[in-house]
Parts: sequence; structure tokens; C-alpha cells
Amino acid sequence: MKKLLIPLFILCSCASALKKDEATNTFIEKTSLSKEQAFNQVIGYLAKNLNDSNEAIKVKDKEAGKIIAKIGVDCNDLRAFADVTSYVAYYTLEVDVKDKKMRLNIVGDSYSQFNINGSIITANSPMHSGHKEGQKICAKEIKKKLFAELTNQNSEW
Repeated sequence: MKKLLIPLFILCSCASALKKDEATNTFIEKTSLSKEQAFNQVIGYLAKNLNDSNEAIKVKDKEAGKIIAKIGVDCNDLRAFADVTSYVAYYTLEVDVKDKKMRLNIVGDSYSQFNINGSIITANSPMHSGHKEGQKICAKEIKKKLFAELTNQNSEW
């Protein structure tokens, strides 16, 4: 029995929870927008892309140019080899805007895993070391979509 427990313990200890600095993805970008325009566009993006933006947005300080929101996104990049289940990754999105500049901190918090039929396997489990690269890929996708919204100049008609 001891021979079975030791390899199991070693296997479980390899998948340790991600430390906050490992789960934090920071992006600093230049924009052509004023602080107010960027703030309003980020709020607009979140309102369009979150099921309940009033619940998801935790901080909305226009004067300071700070927005903090909790978001969930489809993130199948968390899959291990030969994994056919689907994943939703949950992030804390911290946005700081200034005139012509924006900083995004996208922190991978947890994930949920679903069977092919949609039933939940795991709900809101902490991200672990095996998810490090996958959560970075999904954070970059969030950044890409958010900045695409900010550079969309067709918002004035």
C-alpha cells in the first residue's frame, strides 16, 4: 500500500496551485484615446461581453481611470493532451487607463471543466501549474479582443 501512495503523492504534488505572479498577465498598450474615451469603451466592451456586467464589474472609478471586473471565458487551451472536455477560465481583469495609455492585469483565478454533454466535472477549481501556459494564451485573447474594441473607430455615427 505504501508503494502505491508514494507515487500518487508525487503525482499530486506536481500539479500545485499557480502563484499569483505566475497567473498574472500584464499588458501595457498605447492608444489614441483620451482617458475618458478609453474608460467608456472598456465599460462598453464589458457590458456587451458579460452576462451581467453590473454584477461582474467590481470597481468602476472614472476619475482614477480604474476598472476591476470578474470575467469567465471559454478557454480550451487549459486542456491536457487527449482531453476532450471543455473549459471556462475565470479571470480578474484590472484595467488602468490614462490619456493614450492603458495597463491590463489579467489574473487567472480558477476554472470549470465540462463533459461533452455539458455536465459539470469541476466547478471553480484553482488554476494549477499545468494550466500556466493555457491561461496565458486565453489572457492574450482577452487582451486582443479588448484592444480591438478600443481601436474600433466606427463607434461615432
